[in-house]
Amino acid sequence: MKQTISVAGTTTVPASVKVGTIFSWATLFALVINLKNHLPEPWRDVIPVEKVEDVKICAQLILCLFFVFALAGICDITNGGETL
Repeated sequence: MKQTISVAGTTTVPASVKVGTIFSWATLFALVINLKNHLPEPWRDVIPVEKVEDVKICAQLILCLFFVFALAGICDITNGGETL
């Protein structure tokens, strides 16, 4: 028995189609592995991703570094470019 979900009362969508499945950790992992496989052999070790958990940790690290640099930029703007 296939389940369907009525969207706005007019269209039925299979239950297996979920909102947000395009932006999942598995999709991001597949993109990173695809990029890693297209790099030349000596450069493949630059991307240290072997599991989905590695992608999550790298994303968190990149997000933290982004916020550190953003806060440093905000601090520089509020102080008028003066060094602390």
